[in-house]
This record gives sequence, structure tokens and C-alpha cells, in this order.
Amino acid sequence: MRMLRTMSFAGISVAILALSACYSELDWREVTSVQGRYRITMPAKPQEEIRTLKHATGSVKMTMTAARAADWMFGVSYADFPAGVDIQKQRDEQRDALLRNISGRIIKQSQGRPGTSALIAEGRRGDIKLDLRARFIVDGQRLYQIAAIGTKGRVPDTEVDTFLDSFKLQNLARPAVVD
Repeated sequence: MRMLRTMSFAGISVAILALSACYSELDWREVTSVQGRYRITMPAKPQEEIRTLKHATGSVKMTMTAARAADWMFGVSYADFPAGVDIQKQRDEQRDALLRNISGRIIKQSQGRPGTSALIAEGRRGDIKLDLRARFIVDGQRLYQIAAIGTKGRVPDTEVDTFLDSFKLQNLARPAVVD
């Protein structure tokens, strides 16, 4: 009986070590964006990029902060749309663009508090099966997109939840402009 307990403990210890080794690629750190007015926990050192996002009445700048870890891309982006632009329609267009990028289909979609929505989707890139989990937040005329996408089964849902759940809007003062 004692030997059985020792073997069970040894087996559990090996399993725990194996699981922790699998995800050692995730090096969590808090990232704050003063301009974006948000805080989020990223699984690696992020890079920031500004892109032009075209919409029905023109274009806006979209700022994207993203980190790659464990064959996954974890990112948050935001764009400020002019008054009069249907921000809900923009949210739907951004959702559809994410799905097109992976030839994806929605598994689950939900509405949260007013101005928030979430989705779980799956898709493919060639022979590789992909998972996509995203949240969209509308704050006035600003649209936030928080998304994680990567090889199916490579990162546990709990790790993706750590990323998604860490997003918090901040009322940070914008930096002063000095002439």
C-alpha cells in the first residue's frame, strides 16, 4: 500500500512537471497603454504596430499591441471612429475579418454588458487547426478588440482566459503635449 502511494505521488509529480514545462513559453507581464487607456497581462514581450483600418466613410488608425508565445498570437487593438460611424457595425466587421483570416466558424458567441461581446471560433490555416477566442468592447466611439489565436490544443483555455480576463479599461490621463 505504501509503495502504491509513493508511485501515485511520483506519477502526479511527473505529470505536474510535464504540464508546467509545456507552458514555460508563457512569460506573463502586465502591459499598460496610456494612449489606449487599458491594462492587460501579456504572455510575452509585446510589439506595437499602427495600421490603417478602412471603413465605409473613410479610414482610421488602429493601434495593435501583440505578443507571440507557444504558437499563439495574443493581441489587443483599438481604433477611434468619428462621430456618426455605426460602431456596432464596425465591431461586426472586425469580428468577420478575424473569422475570414482563419476560414473560421463561430462555435459560441455571447453579449455581455452593453457594448461588450465575445466569441469562440475554430478554423484552419492549411492543415493546422486553429482556435480563436476574442472579446470586443465599445467605449464611446472607440472599439477595442482583444483576441488570442493559435494552434488548437497548444495552450490551455485557462491560459487564454488569463489573457482575456486581464483586460481592464483605465482612466489614465493622456500625456501632455509640449510645444
